[in-house]
Amino acid sequence: NSGMKDGLAHLGLPNFPLFYVPGERLRLCGHDVREEVNEMIHAWMTEEKDYFYDCLEALKQVCAKPVLSEEDLELVDNRDDWVRIAGPDGAAAYVRRESAAPGAAPEDDDDDDDEVIDVTPAGAPLPTVGSGAGAQDRPALPKPAVPAAAAAGGGVPFENSYEVLGVDPGATLSE
Repeated sequence: NSGMKDGLAHLGLPNFPLFYVPGERLRLCGHDVREEVNEMIHAWMTEEKDYFYDCLEALKQVCAKPVLSEEDLELVDNRDDWVRIAGPDGAAAYVRRESAAPGAAPEDDDDDDDEVIDVTPAGAPLPTVGSGAGAQDRPALPKPAVPAAAAAGGGVPFENSYEVLGVDPGATLSE
């Protein structure tokens, strides 16, 4: 976990709350971002730098709106800034008050709806990726523009992909 935390810090991403099981799960700020991080790593390794920065910016936007569990909320200084909602798995979750949909009431414990629809903080349904038999629907990440420094020819701030990701340069593929 410390290698993942270091890598996230090098990329300018938060590292709390973090649930990481190598090769299985990566939840950051309450969001499942494993596939998005893998896509970003692939972009770096294939030298698609513009796409790498697009992926990184999209991850920063997702992490800017954390979804905390009750356990995570206990570690927050000002709990009054957080509103209780129904999380993706139906359990109680908390979002920043300004991230909650305008006029949204706190979670109603008597709500028995079976269907869960992903929506923006404003309440609009999110587009989904994947369809058809057996495909999992999940929110599509926005594809932001390339950071200004990279677009202006300011160069790539990281040349060593191992260093960027917090991986020991001598590590083997299985590590």
